[in-house]
Amino acid sequence: MGSSSFICILLTLTGSYIVYSQSDTSGLQATIPQNLISCYRNISLLTREYLPPMTLNSLLAIIRKLENTPGVYLDMRTLSSQIMNSYRMDGIEKNPDVAPSQYVTPYGPSGNQFYRYKILMDGLIPTSGNTFSDTALRSEEKCAIHLMLSASVDRNERGDESTVCNSLTNYVRWDSRVPRNSGGGRMPRDTRSYKEEVEELEPLSETDPRFGQWLEGGFLGLSCPLENGVVYTRYGAIKMGLVLGGIAAGLQSQSVSRRNLILVAKANSLRGRQFNFPRLYTTDTNPNISNIWAATLSGEVAEVALLQGPLRNTQMRVGLNGGWNDSVLPRYYFLNEDNKDAMTDTDIRGSIDGLILGSNAQTWSNQIGGAGRMKLSQLLDMYYSERGVLNTNVRACQRITQFNSMFTPDQIMQQSYAFSGVLELELPPAVNVEDAGLQNFNSIAVQKLISYLGTMQDNQCSFGSTTYTNQGGQVSKIVTPGVNLYVVIDFSFDYMDAIRVASQLAEKLEVSRFTGNISVINARDATVVVNSTNNILDLYANFTRDNYTRSQKGFDLARIVRDVGVILQARLDLDRQLNTAGGPATVVLIVPSTTAVVNDNDKNYIYSRLSDLKKNVPDTRFMFLNPGAKDKFSSFVQDSSKDVFTLALTDIPTSVDPVVTRLKEIPRRVINPTCSYSFNSGTTTSNLAFRTYIEPVGGVQYFRIHPNYFFKTSGGSIKITSTSGRTLNICQSRVNTLPGNNSQSDTCRQITSDTYEIYINNACGDSALSSCNPFYFSISVVPTTSTSGIYCTDDNCRYPDNIQVDIRQDGLTCASGAMSCLRNASLLLLVSVLLHQLFNS
Repeated sequence: MGSSSFICILLTLTGSYIVYSQSDTSGLQATIPQNLISCYRNISLLTREYLPPMTLNSLLAIIRKLENTPGVYLDMRTLSSQIMNSYRMDGIEKNPDVAPSQYVTPYGPSGNQFYRYKILMDGLIPTSGNTFSDTALRSEEKCAIHLMLSASVDRNERGDESTVCNSLTNYVRWDSRVPRNSGGGRMPRDTRSYKEEVEELEPLSETDPRFGQWLEGGFLGLSCPLENGVVYTRYGAIKMGLVLGGIAAGLQSQSVSRRNLILVAKANSLRGRQFNFPRLYTTDTNPNISNIWAATLSGEVAEVALLQGPLRNTQMRVGLNGGWNDSVLPRYYFLNEDNKDAMTDTDIRGSIDGLILGSNAQTWSNQIGGAGRMKLSQLLDMYYSERGVLNTNVRACQRITQFNSMFTPDQIMQQSYAFSGVLELELPPAVNVEDAGLQNFNSIAVQKLISYLGTMQDNQCSFGSTTYTNQGGQVSKIVTPGVNLYVVIDFSFDYMDAIRVASQLAEKLEVSRFTGNISVINARDATVVVNSTNNILDLYANFTRDNYTRSQKGFDLARIVRDVGVILQARLDLDRQLNTAGGPATVVLIVPSTTAVVNDNDKNYIYSRLSDLKKNVPDTRFMFLNPGAKDKFSSFVQDSSKDVFTLALTDIPTSVDPVVTRLKEIPRRVINPTCSYSFNSGTTTSNLAFRTYIEPVGGVQYFRIHPNYFFKTSGGSIKITSTSGRTLNICQSRVNTLPGNNSQSDTCRQITSDTYEIYINNACGDSALSSCNPFYFSISVVPTTSTSGIYCTDDNCRYPDNIQVDIRQDGLTCASGAMSCLRNASLLLLVSVLLHQLFNS
């Protein structure tokens, strides 16, 4: 009888439930899967500058792409395990003594992290064995998610240690370096002060080695090794593979006896060990091993207990921090010292997050209606935000508090000790540890972990700084971005400064199909470098150093307003074709360099063109982010006090923050799409609607109806209804652009099952179009301690508890000041001709 048959019968007799993730009887193999081998053979994929940064937003965009693969439907349970099977492979290390060749890839899963991952995939996290097709993701996206999920430590000598490592303390911001073989020069440093994780390094000289310039030789005990599998979040760097492993295990939770798991490990052993397994034949008094714990915290504790316990005993290292190469474009995470097999801060955060999410995932899924109703991207998006998962009790910014309320040191000890008895048999043989030793080492590790948790100083919850009063209670306000942003940038900037500006805008606006689009346009010739996209991955795929260096440098404001104006008009014509009733506003953010000037001969044309666009593309606003004096471009914006910002290249994130705040204040638009951009035709709208989605706690959205769409209207209306059973607070004003802020000009009312109606009847009176005020209204959700039980399953819902709101319009018309100007100009021309004829007759 073969070993696979033996195991199958044994499991049937014991009633234990173990599902193999590999059809091969030897289980997971110690080789890089074929679908990932290009990540280690293609030099452009090895060079992380060509990959999306290791941020949560990048990861979410990749997961959403997998969730929306045409013709493929995977619920959260299936997707999480299939991502683990397709893209995660822990312990991959480079062999520094082997050169790459046509037939040789000098990388393989030789690190200690691989053996724990093998146990998980062979016996604790059931998968179908399927992987995603090669067309599911671009190569850069596939390698990026692989690097985000796959734990390892790269300790090869890089050549920059003497310059860099001595400067790394606590959370350090590293200088960005481009590998010599990438063809790029050295990048200037972002020397800003960034509270979460920056401390400046001394600048490198031109002769200093740069990151990626690997030297010949072996492992030299570096003082700052590179840690892989780390993702940047606002609440600390985390090992995302541990988080995803916890979720995948939690959605197929099982508890397995240590004896049975040892049998699985023995059957799938890579080395086919024949030595005695005494733990198979002794009475097992240990609790069963939870796959959630093994995939997260107990797995980490058991690993450090086994690998450091015999060597260091009470000096084993639990807690080791580090820093990113760049907090704006984080691509490399370095540990601040070399301590082999230590339990790092990223391990701790990732395993705690994975344990919390894995322990609750099934409950949350059931709460909103069972499998398939909550998406993996939604769960991660909620947890790593201020809002939390379905409420504010479970979120990353209070992970330690939540962890302490859910779990005890005894649970950690029991689970880690039980799992270490299996892990020891899978790790490469070095020493033999008796059960009493395992218990002692695990006890030390748990004590050190509990002690260290009290010293971790991750970012705490802020839940927004703006509050409003609602029925006597203070509720934080969450203003969801809603803007289509055109970033017109002078390519005279150094590439790293330009991409940092664009990246910060995209990251902080959380560009996605739930918020709005971003475009990048060359300020010299108005070439579109990044076409309007709601996927942040497209920004990094197209706004590359290669594309940047090939483009024209310089600044031509006359051409910008001419050519970008054509793009904006085409956008309105697309609204006509799609019959779009409303949505994000449009903002053109122009970023000139310090050398940019506006030719005096062009100014009259620029003012005239901007005036026409204001009339024909009424929901568009121009702004400037200028590295020089603010008044240099203040005459080209509608409100110079609000729409011109200063750019400090030494502090790009701080420079971008007020821009993002301002963009969140720009109201969404309600339009008559038949007007397009000419406004000289078009029909009156009838029963035309669009849907928006609002945060259930503190969420608010602002809207504007421009007078171009109601100047001729009599008997028009806007009707607002909720389909989620929650009470909405709706405020309207003709003066306050953000109604609901306790302004005396606001009119507010709450609705639950009824409809709020804004009546539009001769709203401009005898005023000219140019002096007629818009209609402004806001929609927010009234706080409650209970849920409606109605959850959003629409693909356009960012979160499953979003409140769906329908905005329906009737009677909107078309009018434009440009047409009035044209008629006035025609009249003046006619008068001029008549006078000329009169005086010359």
